[in-house]
Amino acid sequence: MAWNKEPESAKSEGRLTHDKLLQMVYARHLRKLQANSLDAGGSFGRGAIETSYTVTTLDEPTHPANGDALVTETATGKPHETPVQDYDEGARSPAVPMHEPASPTNGHRAPDAVTDAAKPDAVSKNGEHSEPSQSKPDSSPEKPAEETKKKSRRWGRRVRKAVWVAAAAVAAFALVRGHAELRVGGPFNVLPVENSDVRASVDGVVDKIYVHEGDYVHEGQPIARLTDIDTRAALEKTEAQLAEASAKLKMQVAGPTANEIEVAKANVTKAEDNLKYSQIRLAMVKRVFDENLISRKEYEDAAALESAARNDLAVAKDQLNLLLSGTRPEDIEATRAQIEQFKADQRHLGEQRRMLMVYSPSDGVVATPTLQLKQLTHQLVKKGDLIAKIFDLRTVTAQIAVDEKDIADVQVDQKVVLRARAYPDEIFYGKVNFVSTSLLGTAPAGASGAEGASLPLPSPSSSAAAKRTILITTQIDNHSLLLKPEMTGQAKILCGRRRALDLVTRRLAHTIKVEFWSWL
Repeated sequence: MAWNKEPESAKSEGRLTHDKLLQMVYARHLRKLQANSLDAGGSFGRGAIETSYTVTTLDEPTHPANGDALVTETATGKPHETPVQDYDEGARSPAVPMHEPASPTNGHRAPDAVTDAAKPDAVSKNGEHSEPSQSKPDSSPEKPAEETKKKSRRWGRRVRKAVWVAAAAVAAFALVRGHAELRVGGPFNVLPVENSDVRASVDGVVDKIYVHEGDYVHEGQPIARLTDIDTRAALEKTEAQLAEASAKLKMQVAGPTANEIEVAKANVTKAEDNLKYSQIRLAMVKRVFDENLISRKEYEDAAALESAARNDLAVAKDQLNLLLSGTRPEDIEATRAQIEQFKADQRHLGEQRRMLMVYSPSDGVVATPTLQLKQLTHQLVKKGDLIAKIFDLRTVTAQIAVDEKDIADVQVDQKVVLRARAYPDEIFYGKVNFVSTSLLGTAPAGASGAEGASLPLPSPSSSAAAKRTILITTQIDNHSLLLKPEMTGQAKILCGRRRALDLVTRRLAHTIKVEFWSWL
């Protein structure tokens, strides 16, 4: 080769020696191997790189110990063999003559890759080095890798396209042939089936409270008791008057006895005798008075005695006549009316006394806080004041606000599934038992206030700014007592199975049939 013989002038002029040229060739060869290894996707390190053609290390070879090795090769006519270098982590590399052509027997790389990389820099005729020519990269090992990558990418694109086509076909088939349940949802709030208020029926002072919050009570069970001192005194007085009137009525109905008649006759005879005596004495006093023997006062006293005796006789005769004629019917009726009045007063006072004991009007759970119940003790309550609330929570009512656009699919006896915010892991079931006949206007989404709070019915001009809903009522079995009044959540009404395509286009069809139709 051209670089096998080193000119003597190069040494003397300090130009590139064979050692430096060999070092540059090895470095360029190693850089190409490194680039090929990185393109193939392998890791590159200090360790050895093994290929089907050669085994070499990544460390740069050390300078040959003998600087005149190439000169010796020229003189002897034999190729110079680079000694094998033993590196820390690299494999032993056999000495390969740089000018020897590669063959399957010597295990070297293809001649293009080696010779192109091993070409030294050209030396000009005047002895000066020219810039080394850029060698063409060896593309023979890269072509299979690139073709494999291209094939894998094409195959991947084809697989992805096939998957998307299959998914689209399945989706189209599911839309056309598939069926799903139509669910109409909306917020709900819980109400007790029966909400009973325990109120005071009469004025009074609370004497005792018998229940606490959360107690389950039955209809007619005592809740509280009011004091009854004044009522009891009035009742006792009325009962005494009633007894007296009843006895009088019995006497009037029975009539006078024989003894009573005899006594009345005796009283008449006695009154007649007294009248006769008074008359005789008055006559004697008058004669003496005429003779001016007594004073006028004595005469007037005798006249008064005679008048009193005359009146006593009249009374005795009237009593005798009354006994003989019997009791008048009018007197008997008057006595009976008086008795009825006393009885009415007795019943009224008895009812008031009974109402002093406050009873539960229905079965349910006491919903009034215990602290509030305790504060009522020894407090004056008026007629109609609230004492406690009783809720029947074994069965509760849920009111669901459904959009008016979905109400056409809701019917009575459809199944309802509810999930309360307080119990997100629990599912409650019910059935539609009533659909409201009127619409409610509710605040649009994002408005302040409680969810689902009802507002007055909006005018047609404001229908776009407010959501119009219809209340759906359902009853839920609540024997577990988990649901409490005023709890909220979301409910879904199962309206039957529909085609998947109809479910997807349901809203669009409604808009086209109603909103677009109004523009025509």
